[in-house]
Amino acid sequence: MINIQLLFIVLAVSFDSFMIGLSFGMKKINVPIRAYIVIFLLSCTVVFTAMQMGDLFGLFLPEKWTDVIGSFIFISLGLLLLRSNHRSTSEATFDKDQSKHISLKEAFFLGMFLTMDAFGAGFGAAFLAFSPIFLASMIAFATVLLLFGGITLGKISTKNKTIASLSYLPPFLLMSIGLYHLLTTLFE
Repeated sequence: MINIQLLFIVLAVSFDSFMIGLSFGMKKINVPIRAYIVIFLLSCTVVFTAMQMGDLFGLFLPEKWTDVIGSFIFISLGLLLLRSNHRSTSEATFDKDQSKHISLKEAFFLGMFLTMDAFGAGFGAAFLAFSPIFLASMIAFATVLLLFGGITLGKISTKNKTIASLSYLPPFLLMSIGLYHLLTTLFE
């Protein structure tokens, strides 16, 4: 059975790809299969590397400290995402040549953007004893799936305030995970 916290982490750090996908779909920007593969591999590699770094760092700390640090990383990441919701990410940022087609080079930069928060979440998740291979794979899969889903929905919908308001969900999921782990660690 998949841990509900793991599912929340995956959705929270992958949700940006859905929002960008919506924007791409509304502007009829095409993302070829090769670009999805680049984004998948980049996401998987970044999260796995972050978790390995977190595991290595955690070797030097008592277990209770790693739980507290992991909790604070998730709370901080949630606060940063909440703050960043006020910035707008234009699809033109990634479709540099305005060809309405994402090239492999553009896919690399899109993948790097989509994995920025995943890096922090991966580092923090290592302290909370999640499996690096499983979490990295799940985040990479969700990132690509949500990007594709966003593009598909964006092609058939117009700008929708209800969908835009969903961007506040991931920060609260991450903060909730952090608070839950912090409280359970402190009151064991």
